[in-house]
Amino acid sequence: MKREIKEVLEESLTRIGFVRKSSTWRRSCIEVTQVVNLQKSNYDDTYFLNIAFWIDLLGDPGPAVREEQCHVRGRAMPDLLGEQSRVEEFLSVRSRLEKGERLEGLRAALQDEVLPLLERMNCIEGIRAEIRRSKPWAVRRTAHELLDYSPGA
Repeated sequence: MKREIKEVLEESLTRIGFVRKSSTWRRSCIEVTQVVNLQKSNYDDTYFLNIAFWIDLLGDPGPAVREEQCHVRGRAMPDLLGEQSRVEEFLSVRSRLEKGERLEGLRAALQDEVLPLLERMNCIEGIRAEIRRSKPWAVRRTAHELLDYSPGA
């Protein structure tokens, strides 16, 4: 299933300028580098979609910045994308959907939920707005001041 999920991600993300290396896609924007990573659970065949942002003003990300190195990180789940999000369901081994239905659902969810989020967060101001709106983002201390971010606020 991982190959098919990667194909759906590849189709959606490369269309808007992301470049893939292994299970990670990167796109350079004017102020940030965006990173999308497909991660497999250590316990079953569930997958997670990690979304992260390296802020270029805080240093050079290099050509292969990893999701876990980024200044702002999150996972494509309802608390991040909105309570109606189904991305997590389409990536879950526990889903009762047939493979074709899961992949089509994932394709639609990427188009409707993930790609708009990436477009909104393609600059520092967009990142600021999203981390104010949605709390589950992990923000590195080095980015707190630039993003006007206070943990727990």
